Amino acid sequence: MDIEPLLGMILGWKTLHLYTHNLIGALLIALIAIHIGKVMSEFVLRSLLKQKNWQITWRVATFSALTGSFSHILLDGLMHADMYPFYPFSQTQFLLNLIPYCFIFYGCFIGFIFGGILFLLHEK
Repeated sequence: MDIEPLLGMILGWKTLHLYTHNLIGALLIALIAIHIGKVMSEFVLRSLLKQKNWQITWRVATFSALTGSFSHILLDGLMHADMYPFYPFSQTQFLLNLIPYCFIFYGCFIGFIFGGILFLLHEK
């Protein structure tokens, strides 16, 4: 999803969050991520956990891809002025500055730390 802004920064585009950073783009990316993510995740989990029977269900892969894709749109919509969630139908930015940027940053950071601690505790 963030390949578009990366290319935009390299190529000097004025708008970095347009085609992939809206509800339609998020859905298309999620549909691709369901298939690629399932295969890649199973490979990595089998390699790391050394369990031959490790499988991710299609339901989990679908839920994960959709949640990740649409939450990305939500978070980016709160902080990027060139992000239009309903593009191409509307260029409204109803999410912009709804929550202060520092709350978003520290909320994600604290969630990362908390998730890491839970992961480490689960591993023991």
